[in-house]
Amino acid sequence: MNLLWKTSRRGDLWVNEKALVDLIVSKMPESTLCPGVTLLREQDLLEVRVAFASKGSADGTAIKALALSVEELLAPLGLRSGLVVVKAELEESSFCGRLVGNPLCWGVAGGTVTAMILLGLSSTLVSLAMGGLFYGIAWLFLSSRGKDFLRSLLQK
Repeated sequence: MNLLWKTSRRGDLWVNEKALVDLIVSKMPESTLCPGVTLLREQDLLEVRVAFASKGSADGTAIKALALSVEELLAPLGLRSGLVVVKAELEESSFCGRLVGNPLCWGVAGGTVTAMILLGLSSTLVSLAMGGLFYGIAWLFLSSRGKDFLRSLLQK
C-alpha cells in the first residue's frame, strides 16, 4: 500500500509501506517483528509497530535502543519515528487452518459441488483436471518461480 506523504503544486509524494517496513526490518534484531507502519503526514512522523518474539527481549532498554536505531535510520529521509509495541502474533497456523481461511478454497469447493450436482462425477473430474492443467501452465509461464523452473528444465 502506498502512503501519501506530501502534497505540492507539482504533485503528490507517495511512500511505499512495504518498502518502509522492509527497510526497518533489515536493521532490527531477529527476535523483533514489524507488523506495519502508519504515516502521520502532517507531523512527518512514521509510527512503527513492533512486536518482540520473546518476552525477555521486550524490556525498557531494548525498546529504547530499538527506538533510537529506527530514529537514526529514518532521519536521512526526513521522517521522525515513534515506536509502538504491540502484542506478537507468533502462532503458526496449520495448513488446514490456512486452507479454510482462504476464499479461493471456498470458491473451488463451491464450484466443485455445483459441478457435481449439475454435470455428474465424470464431467466434474474432467473439468477439474483441465482447470489444474491450465493453472499449471499459467504458473509456469507467469510466475517468477515457474519461469525459474522452466529455465532450469530447458538448460538440462
